[in-house]
Amino acid sequence: MSQPQIVIDPDEELHIVCRLLFYNIPGFYPNAKKLHKVCQEEGYSFRLQDTTKWLKHQYNYQIFIQPLPCKAEASFSKIKIPNKVHQCDILLHTHDDQDGIRVFVCSFLVIDVATRFKAGRSLTSRNSLEIWIAVKEIYEDPSNPLIWPTLLMTDGDALFQGAFARGMQQYNVTIRVVDLYSFESLALIKAFKKNLAKLIYKVQYAIEGRLAEGERSRLWNKILKKYIDFMNNSKTRLIGMTPAHAMTLEEVDSKPSSKPKRAIGRHEEIKLKKGMTVRYLLKLGELEGDHRHRTTDPYWSLRCNPRYREDHVTGRIISRRINK
Repeated sequence: MSQPQIVIDPDEELHIVCRLLFYNIPGFYPNAKKLHKVCQEEGYSFRLQDTTKWLKHQYNYQIFIQPLPCKAEASFSKIKIPNKVHQCDILLHTHDDQDGIRVFVCSFLVIDVATRFKAGRSLTSRNSLEIWIAVKEIYEDPSNPLIWPTLLMTDGDALFQGAFARGMQQYNVTIRVVDLYSFESLALIKAFKKNLAKLIYKVQYAIEGRLAEGERSRLWNKILKKYIDFMNNSKTRLIGMTPAHAMTLEEVDSKPSSKPKRAIGRHEEIKLKKGMTVRYLLKLGELEGDHRHRTTDPYWSLRCNPRYREDHVTGRIISRRINK
């Protein structure tokens, strides 16, 4: 007579072991790697992906999982008409001494959002009036295709106030001050500053390396326009042409700066289907009636709602199914 055999389901074994280890002191592990390590110490050879799959269905893990960070990514692909939106900023240069007085020199830079066409002027100070004079020289130069825009985007620096702001009002130019923590919206002018400085200072420091100790070169002032012209006649990746050629068109199509990680718009898959249970992201201190998030507060609602409620959603929805 054959001996009886007991067949153990490996999935059921994983469920039993993980349940005993997770819901026990000092259990409630915050991630699957720590739970998987404890399983290995107990002599079990479960796969990490199986442990992760089991942990994602646990109630205590779901409510304390941290939400994905929300990072704003500015895209200017919808701005197609030239000279409608411009961005401007100041590029600081090296210091030097002139007759014992320290002179601070910089450049005023401006870029057209639709075409990426660039322009700049050298400055001997960071005075608002001198910046305004440089702006007028750029926009009133007949050889320069840049004209007075409808919207000008700047940072919150005091340089763009006073005479600069009053002068823009005379030409009906709206100034949009970008918040200090939203520099993604000034990505074009920031990239222009960075690339221009790299080009100029390769030559600048090559000259200063041959000068006497303490001497400074102002070569950047002479080659500034040459390098800006070089950048205007170089092909730009997102618009697929040179900025100089783009300025001759009525509309310019550009690719988005970052590819979408999922289908959006009419191609987007509807993930929240009828009857699906979801948890919604809690507001700061919502569970305990406070205005701030404490370390002990969960991030997600304690109960699963059978329907999607827009008034409770404060961030990305993550749908979770609970094992009965």
